[in-house]
Amino acid sequence: SNRQTSSVATEFMARTTDQALAIFEDVLMHPTFPEAEVKKVLAQATDQVRSAKDNPGFAIARYFNGFYYPAGHPYRTSGAADEASLARMSRAEIESFYRRMYIGRNLILIAVGDLDPATLGARIAKLTAALPAGSAFVPAKVAAVNHPAARLLLVDKPDATQTYFRIGMPGIDHTSPDRVPLLIVNTL
Repeated sequence: SNRQTSSVATEFMARTTDQALAIFEDVLMHPTFPEAEVKKVLAQATDQVRSAKDNPGFAIARYFNGFYYPAGHPYRTSGAADEASLARMSRAEIESFYRRMYIGRNLILIAVGDLDPATLGARIAKLTAALPAGSAFVPAKVAAVNHPAARLLLVDKPDATQTYFRIGMPGIDHTSPDRVPLLIVNTL
């Protein structure tokens, strides 16, 4: 999962298609979220958050988002959990999210590789028909970010071996015809 998507994926050899799809279908339709596994993953995530504090390359995203986005904006937190949010997270909350989001109206299923479209298409159609339709997710509408003047945040970490620098400005709408050229320029 990230700020904008959550996904389930599988990769398999063509000769194991039936077995792999059976597992994939079971995961999608009947997740169990064993309590011990949830606790283990939450503990690992908490350790990662703690270690990220000592890595300026990871920490800069948290500082940037907290400084750039106004209070209440969904991107203000870097999209990653912090120690407090991980401590509040429970198996029941995770399961509730799954049941609410992994429904027919929110899913896009894509298959690429050595497959028989007729056979796989029929199997996927059967799978999607078995999913509850549910209510489609509607992203929150957020106000545009507007800073009346340039701002600067300096985070001194004298023992760091590298310095990271990030510049930010309001982005463009995902439907803008300039989006792809800007993505290319940004990559360069």
